[in-house]
Amino acid sequence: MATSKKVEESGMIVLDKIKMEKVKVRIKGLTDVITHAWNYKAKWEMLIKQMYGSGNKLLGKKLSRCPILDFAEGLYWISNRPEILNYKLPTDLNGNTSGYENLVKTLREDESLILDEVEKGIFGFPAGGLKAAMVGACRLKDNLQMVTTKMLFHVDGYSSVDDMENYEYIIFENEDGTPCKPFPREDMVTIGKNLPDIRYRPAFTNWYANVIISYNAEKFDRTTATNLLDAAGNGGIGEFRPSAKKTCSGNYGRFEVIGEPRKA
Repeated sequence: MATSKKVEESGMIVLDKIKMEKVKVRIKGLTDVITHAWNYKAKWEMLIKQMYGSGNKLLGKKLSRCPILDFAEGLYWISNRPEILNYKLPTDLNGNTSGYENLVKTLREDESLILDEVEKGIFGFPAGGLKAAMVGACRLKDNLQMVTTKMLFHVDGYSSVDDMENYEYIIFENEDGTPCKPFPREDMVTIGKNLPDIRYRPAFTNWYANVIISYNAEKFDRTTATNLLDAAGNGGIGEFRPSAKKTCSGNYGRFEVIGEPRKA
């Protein structure tokens, strides 16, 4: 758009509308991806500490650990999240945690209450996490500055599962487009000052996902946007990925771009 002489003389700043384009691609997992969504109990503990301080009697009641519950809450549920996961813990200092303990006891006695529901669910991963992987991949090219590049594109979730579209998550699929189902993992980790702990988390194997990248077509082209996503696959997504800050041996969550989304 031509800038008029009047505008030039006034010193007015004129910004033309930025041209944004979209590309839809399909990625294939090269290694298992491990997810770890924030669980309700962890968020509750942070809230109680902020409300009453770390020495309050609610946090003094050490709540029981339930591996199958940790597994279920580590998932990003896109649909069919079971009601059993909507449990509540008290926020009153004199509150009773027996409801939670009863839930843990029930799930320990019958894990099918969770596993049967997982078979009905559709799961994914935050699209923002995929964008973070792409921004991190800018380190692989000298002419890509992370601070600038992160404003030139964004990632939307996209899936062909049951013709669903969800712009917050990418959705894990099998090769044939059916929902990819997770399996539980038990991993030894270190927390704090190298304190050992056990984590129970979900993982997906042989996974695929469809992704929409919206990019600034004045700075990127379709190939560059796609190749940046492909490069991000080297760093991976999820837990224990190669690009994780606190590990030098992670190999999970790696992926590659294989083309356009599959036809239904």
